[in-house]
Amino acid sequence: MSRPSVASPLLAGEPAQLRLLVPAAAAWLAAGLALSMPAARGLLIGTGLAVGGMLTAALAARAGRRLRRRVVAAVLFCAAAGAFAAGWRVAAVHRGPLPLLAQAHAHVALVFVITSDPHLSAASAQGGSARPLVVMSARAVEVAAAGHTTAIRSPVVVLATGGGWLSLQPTQRVRAVGRVSLPNKGELIAAVFDVSGSPTLVGGPSVVQRLAGRVRAGLRVAAAPLPSGPRGLLPGLVDGDTSGLPPGLAADFRTTGLTHIVAVSGANVAIMLGVALAMARCAGARIRAQALTGALTVVAFVVVARPQASVLRAAAMGLVAVLALATGRRRRALPALCAAVLCLIYLDPTLSRSVGFALSVSATAALLLLAPVLRDRMARRLPLWLAEALAVPTAATVVCAPLIASISGRVSLSSIPANLLAEPAVAPATILGVATACVAPFSMTVARVLAHVAGLPCAWLAFVARTFSKAPAAAVVWPSGAVGAFELLGLFVIAVALAAWVRIRRRSRLVRRAHQSRWRAVGVRVVVVASVVSASGLVVAERSPPHWPPTDWVLATCDVGAGSAVVARTGPQAAMLIDTGPRPQVIDACLRALDVQSLPLIVLTRGSSSSVGGLPGALHARGAAVIDVVADLDVDASARVQGWATADHLAVSTVGRVQLNAAGEVQWQVVDDTGTNQAVALTLLGVRAVIVADQSSPAIEQLRPDVLIAAHAGVEPPGGYRPAVVIDATNDGSTALSIAGARLRTARLGRRAQR
Repeated sequence: MSRPSVASPLLAGEPAQLRLLVPAAAAWLAAGLALSMPAARGLLIGTGLAVGGMLTAALAARAGRRLRRRVVAAVLFCAAAGAFAAGWRVAAVHRGPLPLLAQAHAHVALVFVITSDPHLSAASAQGGSARPLVVMSARAVEVAAAGHTTAIRSPVVVLATGGGWLSLQPTQRVRAVGRVSLPNKGELIAAVFDVSGSPTLVGGPSVVQRLAGRVRAGLRVAAAPLPSGPRGLLPGLVDGDTSGLPPGLAADFRTTGLTHIVAVSGANVAIMLGVALAMARCAGARIRAQALTGALTVVAFVVVARPQASVLRAAAMGLVAVLALATGRRRRALPALCAAVLCLIYLDPTLSRSVGFALSVSATAALLLLAPVLRDRMARRLPLWLAEALAVPTAATVVCAPLIASISGRVSLSSIPANLLAEPAVAPATILGVATACVAPFSMTVARVLAHVAGLPCAWLAFVARTFSKAPAAAVVWPSGAVGAFELLGLFVIAVALAAWVRIRRRSRLVRRAHQSRWRAVGVRVVVVASVVSASGLVVAERSPPHWPPTDWVLATCDVGAGSAVVARTGPQAAMLIDTGPRPQVIDACLRALDVQSLPLIVLTRGSSSSVGGLPGALHARGAAVIDVVADLDVDASARVQGWATADHLAVSTVGRVQLNAAGEVQWQVVDDTGTNQAVALTLLGVRAVIVADQSSPAIEQLRPDVLIAAHAGVEPPGGYRPAVVIDATNDGSTALSIAGARLRTARLGRRAQR
């Protein structure tokens, strides 16, 4: 008797909800590829996909297996729409005179409408820069250059160092004067606008944005009396505003994998939507009224939290769920997620290349697909409540870990237990925070009472992050980029494959020899676990410098091969960098080993193009504020530095010889002018260090430093003076300096250990 045909699990039965998964992935991929090519080519690819979809649909109408071909046609149509959306966006960005003016680095007067909240750059927020850099997105509507004024509609990124910029709100119209430059390749903006001076207001914000600004400001004022941790956390939980979060606590959240709590996401929407719908049901509202209440709640949330990638994804998914509620259909989360991805990719194709959007979608998909499987497996040996609590952070961590490792160069080993303990406090803190924000415009006294109550779960979240970040091996260094992501993904695949193999072997042996298989299976599992742990340990040990650097380091040199790269600590996970060396990957690896995630200041003292070649590595996956050039750069070096700075939205300035500068607790000054090579003096924690090209510099005898760092091996220092510590950056490898009382301690990492 023949067995009846079974349809593909993606196309039939209960898993039919997965049908939208492939079209959504195809649209995402097509949009991402189309963004990286000229507009005409992207539109041509979209046309080809659309023609293929029409042919497949026509064949499906006449052939037998219609369902499968209809799904293929739907995939091609969705991919075509993604390519069309991206192609039109690329064409719109390059339309008008602004790209040509940016190519010429022209000085222009620009009128623009602000489209995002002005905020300090990551490094400026650390407080280590004397010239804070304000960054915002905007839509340019008018440009004046060379006596001609043109109406345009072009997206730009605005960089400003003057006063009055942080108080601006989205939808405000502003006029400013400055210089425009080309953005980084693949970035969908027409230009980077480096502003000179303060803004000139042309128009105020819209009524909706004024109300949203008032709600956000009221929440900040109500939370102001709280301790520093809860004070910065509460606005982050409600509207994603982390400007008041202490840098040290923000670093602890990154280390423990808790940043999703203050990055507004689906959890926030789910909490707010659940409360709103529960209140509507208690009031006796019907289904349609409940749906309207939910939709208004989602829209209000987007306005207050600002339309960021994670906010838009969560809001779109919430609106799809509300639509399902209004129409009376089954509310399935996975189709809602896929529909949200499709809608957002079509509305804003740049999300297809947004890391935050990818993390948000990946985490949500993990909770929908992987978490139930893990919960059922764990429930065989654990209580159901504990299995459910463990399954959620485990699924999200496993799926997101390769992506996080690729962008940060770190893998958090404390993420699962930290999330397990933090999750119960998120909902109360969010609900109380929303109540505080809603009450604040009417009664600040009541709002402050609510804020104090909300501060209790926020204090618990801060305690969890600080405690687990101090645990041994809370986060380990891992290769960044695609290599690191695939290495970690490979370890996961190997672990799953070995576990499956052990399970199969165990079942087969139970069938043949029940009384012997148990002990053999246990032995195999022990060997497998030991092998995986050993292999992982070897990979981590090979990638991480052994016992280097010391945790209390204050000054370090990186072995960059030619020249020197000196790192002076300015705060938690923040440092000042002097020179970069020629190779980006080397300086990036050294900064990751030193756990430097923010560079308030980069100083370039060498003038050749090879001496600045490592700058992209220093900027990779870490915030930077200002690049100070103290040498006479040659033409090629100047062009490269300016191009890299423009791509990362950084300000470039020139510093004179006599000027005394500060970065955090570090004071520094140019002390020796030798054309394209400069000597720099540093003072930190009472220790004076001098960085010179070679040991024959007259600055050594003049300043008599405690620490001498020479970029190249040379003769002995002139005169009879010899510093307490002499570091030859060319031959001594990477070196870290720490201070114990009044003693200087040096820890060196030889080149053999580095490799």
